[in-house]
Parts: sequence; C-alpha cells; structure tokens
Amino acid sequence: MEQLDTNAICSVFNLHTGYFPQLFKKYCGKTFIEYLTEKRMEHAAKYIKDGLSVKDSAQKSGFADTNYFSKVFHRIYGCSPSEYTVKLEKK
Repeated sequence: MEQLDTNAICSVFNLHTGYFPQLFKKYCGKTFIEYLTEKRMEHAAKYIKDGLSVKDSAQKSGFADTNYFSKVFHRIYGCSPSEYTVKLEKK
C-alpha cells in the first residue's frame, strides 16, 4: 500500500537512480514498475478472494484510482475485478 518509487529505493540502498533500473531488470527480468504492479495485483486478487470489495482491494493494494486498477486488473487477469468476483462465487 505504500507509495514506492525508484528514488526512495535508491536512497535506501545507496544506488544511483540511473543504475537501479538496469540492475533490477538484469536480475528480475522485468522493470521495477512491472514487478511492483504484479505484486500489487496478486495482493488485490487475494483481497477479493477474501471478500473485500473491489474498491477496498484496490486501495489496500496501493491503487488510488479504481478505474486505473480495473484496467490493470483486466490486462493481467483477462477479466474485470467484478467478473473475477463472479467467477470465484461460481466455484
């Protein structure tokens, strides 16, 4: 839920802001933002499975804008958060 950015991480690990993205992609195979978004979506999906509303799941996962959250969720899971909820209920 915390707001993380490259500058904050670089200051914690004493890395140059130009070097961190290269280093991260080299070892993780994806950009820091891609990784962070993926992790936030994993948490959001878990919150939805646990019964939280879409809005609460989005906020608790670090997304301030519910519309943006829905777009990213659809891109990653192939359905809207509401459709995901319905799929879970059918199981």
